[in-house]
Amino acid sequence: MDLKVKGVVKHDGVWYRPGDVIKDIKPDDAKRLIDSGIAETVEEPSAKGKGSGKKDKEPDEDCG
Repeated sequence: MDLKVKGVVKHDGVWYRPGDVIKDIKPDDAKRLIDSGIAETVEEPSAKGKGSGKKDKEPDEDCG
């Protein structure tokens, strides 16, 4: 599980600032940080959503 930090926090001897992501955090530590309001879960992109939002290619201007 990854968490995005909302405030300054020290975890496992490393300081994190707002917006930083703590990678592969233990579930117990994650729950504690989320419950205290200092962090939130990071949405993991799904494999299904990889191609979504893709724009159609615009035609070349010299297509004739």
